This record gives sequence, C-alpha cells and structure tokens, in this order.
Amino acid sequence: MASCASIHGSPIGAFRHDLRERDVYRNEDIDTSRSHLNYVLSPDDHGRNSHDCMDYYKGLLSDVYYREGSTVTAAEWSTQAPADLAPERIEDFFRSTYEFLNHYHFGGDDTRCLLAAVHRDELGAEHLHYVFTFPEMENPKYTDIKTKFTDGARKVADKYDIHFSQQQLQDCYTAVVRYERRSDKARERETIQEIGRVLGLPRDDARWCFTRMRRLDSERFEKKLMPKDSFITRKFFNDFHPAYQKWMDEHGFECTVYKGGGGISLTVDQLKEITRQTGKTLDRGLSVEVVSGLINENSKLHERVRELEKLQDQARSHAVSRWDRSYEKEHETERSRW
Repeated sequence: MASCASIHGSPIGAFRHDLRERDVYRNEDIDTSRSHLNYVLSPDDHGRNSHDCMDYYKGLLSDVYYREGSTVTAAEWSTQAPADLAPERIEDFFRSTYEFLNHYHFGGDDTRCLLAAVHRDELGAEHLHYVFTFPEMENPKYTDIKTKFTDGARKVADKYDIHFSQQQLQDCYTAVVRYERRSDKARERETIQEIGRVLGLPRDDARWCFTRMRRLDSERFEKKLMPKDSFITRKFFNDFHPAYQKWMDEHGFECTVYKGGGGISLTVDQLKEITRQTGKTLDRGLSVEVVSGLINENSKLHERVRELEKLQDQARSHAVSRWDRSYEKEHETERSRW
C-alpha cells in the first residue's frame, strides 16, 4: 500500500508540490480547482508553506553533522486509500496512517516529520505524502575544540620548531573559536591571516596550522544524522506492511493494506497511470494469483478479438464475392440484349 522514495538534495521541491505552491504542474492528473480539498496532518509549527517547512527542516539539521550536498537527508512515504475502505473512513484512515508512521519510525514522536499532506485533487484514489528526515545518532568523530586545538598546536610547534608563548596560544585559540562561531569563507581567510600574523608564518604555512588547530566539520557536532541505509534497511521494509496491517486492524479499520507474500508492489504514480489509461482504480495489494488471472483473461480476450476479426474478414469476402457474381450476371444480361 505504501512506497518510500529518497529525496536527493533539498526537500523544497517536495514541499512545494505537496502544498500546491506551483503555478504550473507537469502532472496532468492534478485538478487545481479541487486543491482546496487537500489538507495537512503535521503540526502547524512544522510549516504550512514551503518556506516555513524549510526553516523547520534546517532547524532540525543545524546541530547535527552530515556531508552537505552528498548526504540524503530526507525521504517521503506515499500511501493511498485502500480500494476496500469505506469512503466515510478515508480521512480517519490517513490520520491513523500518520500516527502509524510516527510510531513505526520514531516511537510516536512526530518531531522528525517535516510535512504530512493529503491530496484529494488528483486522478485516482486519495493519497498521503509523508516527508521526514532521519534520527540523530552519536558522532564518533566528535572532538571538543579545546582538545583539538591543543593537539593541533602541539603538531604546529613540532613542525616549525616554535615555542608558543601563552599570548600566542591565546590569540590563535581566540581566532579559531571566533571562526567556528561563523564558519564562512570570509571568516576562514581572516582566521588564516590572523594565525599567520601571530606566528609570523606565510599564508600557506598559516593555512596548514589553521587546519590542524580547528575542528573539521565531522568533528564539530556531538550528533550526526543517521545514514538513510542504516535507518531504512531491508528488514525495515520486510516488516513494514505487516506492521501497517496490524495497526489498522487494531484501530478498527476494515481494509487491506497488506495481502501477504506474493504481492505485486506498485507505486502511487503507477497506480495513477493505470487509472488514467483504464478509468479503473486499483488497490496496491495485487496478488500473483490476481495478476495471473488478469493476464489469462487478457489473452483470452485477444484470442476472441482475433476470431471475430477473422469472421469479419470472411463475411466481407463473402459479400464482395456475391457482389461480383451479381455484377457479372447483370452484365451478361446486358450483353445478351445487344
């Protein structure tokens, strides 16, 4: 019933799509005249527009380490209303799904959910988008600045055979700490120049000293973002749908979100494409037996079509033959008159 996809780069695009903030959509299935029927389940302080959602997201990640630009920091679940769910229970179903995702991922805490939005303005069944980021974990590379600076100053003294005065140590330490409070490129250049001035070293040597005395990004944060593959594992996926079905059963929903082994997994986009081409709404839990039956039925229909086309061709040939004989007979009569 549900599919999960990684969000590469910033989640701003997902926020804008899920909150319907674009003027033009490539997705032809969206009927913007119905977008007012969509609704959001995540808390108000997580954001009701893409700008506020981004602020919330940045706030969660501001004090944790991750490799900016290369680390997947967010993912999105998409789940649609089951075909066998009573229509009057659809909204309750999505609210319960939202609670289940918070429970399954984070023990009931919704802090890591960035946005949960239900769409009612697209072709096919109503569906939920649940955008989330990953938990924090201990950063084994963390080193406090005092220890890092002390070790770095010792390496500098050994390499350049410098005896640091207390004032030199304090001045260098002050420059490095000031840099860490605002670690942009301009501050980095200023800090390198200051270390060069304090120690009487040229720029390249001052840069070497700076890299030894400061903390690297991987060492600056006590926490790091859990890698996606460590959080969403194969076992995670194997257990997800059975747990989802159990949750729905325990919360009084008579619907199918999991049919057991042999299921055929289709994404929300694939289901919408089927609906667009056939006009029929399917639920995601297609069993192998059901798919095999559809294939066999399709084969029989194709065979019947071929038989009918053959009969049609025969009937057409017979009609033409009769017309030819009639035409010949008529002309023979005309010739006999002459």
